[in-house]
Amino acid sequence: MIRLIHHQNIDKEKWDQCIRQAPNGNVYAFSWYLDRVCKNWKALVKNDYETVFPLTHGKKYGIQYLYQPYFAQQLGIFSKGKINSSTVEQFLDIISARYKFFEIVLNVSNPVDSSKFEKKKNRTFELDLAGPYNNIWKQYSENTKRNVTKALKNQIIIKKESNIEELIGLFRDNLGKKIKKIKTKHYNNLRSVMIEGLNRKLGEVYAAYGTNGKYCAGACFLFSMDSFVFLFSASSPESRENGAMFLIIDNFIKTKAGSNYLIDFQGSNIDSLARFYRGFGSKPMEYLSIRQNKLPWPVRVLKR
Repeated sequence: MIRLIHHQNIDKEKWDQCIRQAPNGNVYAFSWYLDRVCKNWKALVKNDYETVFPLTHGKKYGIQYLYQPYFAQQLGIFSKGKINSSTVEQFLDIISARYKFFEIVLNVSNPVDSSKFEKKKNRTFELDLAGPYNNIWKQYSENTKRNVTKALKNQIIIKKESNIEELIGLFRDNLGKKIKKIKTKHYNNLRSVMIEGLNRKLGEVYAAYGTNGKYCAGACFLFSMDSFVFLFSASSPESRENGAMFLIIDNFIKTKAGSNYLIDFQGSNIDSLARFYRGFGSKPMEYLSIRQNKLPWPVRVLKR
C-alpha cells in the first residue's frame, strides 16, 4: 500500500533508515537535507517505509505543483528492494493524479519506459576512487594534467577549512551574477545544508589561495552513502587562469584515493563542464527529468 504522508506525520527515523538501506540512497534524500531545501515536503511511502518518494511541493496562484529544489540534483524513488520501471510508473501515476503540473528529477536507479510523461535525459559523472592515486592520475586528460601542473607552478595553496560565507560570496560575485533564478532564499538553503553537513562530519570545504594570499576558488564536498558529492564550487576570473579548481579536485582525489568510494560530480548537460569532469577520468551516468503539464489554458501556456 502506498500512502501520501504530510510532513508533520513522516517518521523521520524510519525514513532515514530506508535511505541508508536503499542501494540507491543519496544525501539529497535524507530528511535533514530535504528539510533545508524544501520546507514541509511531503512523501509517498510504501508499506512500512520499504519504498519512499519525497514530494518537494510548492503553491502558486492557488495551484499545488512539484518542483526540483536547487542543490538537490537527484530525488525520486528510494527503496530497500529492487526498483524497476513498473514501480517507478506506479508512483508517477499517483503523482500525476494529484498534481496537474510537476517538473522533477529522478535518480540514476529510476528507469521509466512509459511515454505518458515528458522525459529529458541528464548526465552526471562519477569517478571511482578505489585504485591508488597514481593509477587515477593516468586516467586524467592531458588538459587536466597541464592545469594541475600549472596550478602547482603558480604555487596555489589548498587549505581544508570551513569558511562557507567566503565560498558562497565568491560564487555570488562571479557566476552567480549571471544566474538570475538563484535567489537569496536558495543561497540560505545552501548555507544551511553545508553547515549541517559540516556539523554531521559529512562535509568538507576546500579553498585555494594564490601567491598574493587572495582566495580564488573553493569547493564543498558532501559524503553521500558510497560517494563524495561535489556539491558546490566557486571560482574567480583569476582561478580560470591559474588552474586552482583543477588543483582543488586533484588534491581531494589524492586524499581519498584507495577509499572504495566514488566522486559524484553532479553533471553536467553543459558540454564545457562535462569535459571538465571527464578530464579527471570520470564516467557518465544517466538520470531522467520528468515533466507533466495538465494545467488549464491559459495557465498551461505560461508554464511551457
